Amino acid sequence: MTGIEIALLAVAVAGAVASAVGTFQAAQATADAAEFDADVSERNAQLARNQAAADAEDSRRDARRRIASIRAQYGSTGFSLAGTPLDILEDQAAELELDAQRIQFQGEVRAIGAEDRASASKFEAKSARTSATIGAIGGGISVVGAAAGSRAGQSVLG
Repeated sequence: MTGIEIALLAVAVAGAVASAVGTFQAAQATADAAEFDADVSERNAQLARNQAAADAEDSRRDARRRIASIRAQYGSTGFSLAGTPLDILEDQAAELELDAQRIQFQGEVRAIGAEDRASASKFEAKSARTSATIGAIGGGISVVGAAAGSRAGQSVLG
């Protein structure tokens, strides 16, 4: 093998190694970014649940105030809380509770959406890490192939 052939082989091997390392590092960076996105989405899911719970509790507190105000209005007019006035209070209380439950449901829907994004990001990270491994193996095979090709050419010519 001449000096030029050795130099060309060295350049081919170095190029294949650099390509494999670059592919591996790029895929690892993609995986790291996807894992970060997954973490953010999981935090967003928890925040959505917490916010919905707080908003629902605020709604219930407002509902208690409204019911108390309606009771006071009935009391000031001399009506008893039996029959129609009681039915109205019960209906109002049921509607206000339904509002609170809708708030919680909407928060749960937002949380599930965030969890779905987290799952997709985790899958992306796993896929990127697999791609990094395959790219590194492919780069290694390229190096071996370049070296073997050079050796084969030398034995045919030599």
